[in-house]
Amino acid sequence: MEGITLESVEEAFCEWRAQRSSRTDLIPNNLWSMALGLYPKNKRSIICRRLRLSGSQFKQRLEGSSHTFVDNGFVYASRDTVKENPASNHNVQLTIQGQARSLTFCVDVRALSEILPHLGALL
Repeated sequence: MEGITLESVEEAFCEWRAQRSSRTDLIPNNLWSMALGLYPKNKRSIICRRLRLSGSQFKQRLEGSSHTFVDNGFVYASRDTVKENPASNHNVQLTIQGQARSLTFCVDVRALSEILPHLGALL
């Protein structure tokens, strides 16, 4: 969704609100996709205020979304999958998830700092 700006999405929401038949009409999926596509480049609070969305609804959609968030080469990890205390064997499992496939490998935690700079080539 390159080229989407907060202003263009705000305009799309305004048009939809002006044309909807009832205040109880659900926000269409394409508008939700546009709104979710603004994050993380824009703060959630700003997105919600400008688009007049509920913060809790936006958060729920964001967490339940199958959206792949890519922003300038960064990879976003889910907090749910991060373990606070790794197993005593000092190995960590890394997974790089793409749209069609994923790559998982196991690395000694002490070698992680040497491997991380090379992961960019895989993205």
